[in-house]
Amino acid sequence: MLAFNNAYRFRDLVYKQIFKSNEEDIRPQLLVTIGSWILLIGIIIIAIASQQKAEEPGLKSILG
Repeated sequence: MLAFNNAYRFRDLVYKQIFKSNEEDIRPQLLVTIGSWILLIGIIIIAIASQQKAEEPGLKSILG
């Protein structure tokens, strides 16, 4: 949810920059947006890797 919210805020800032209605610098919001997407992707990768590890023979599934 955080990644989508930050992406929306970044898009809004870009539109304001294009139409010159905003003097804010977009770099800080860009870094927050990129960081939140990296965090989201990392969480997904960890969840997939954890599930694959749990499904190996001899290990109990973490999902029950």
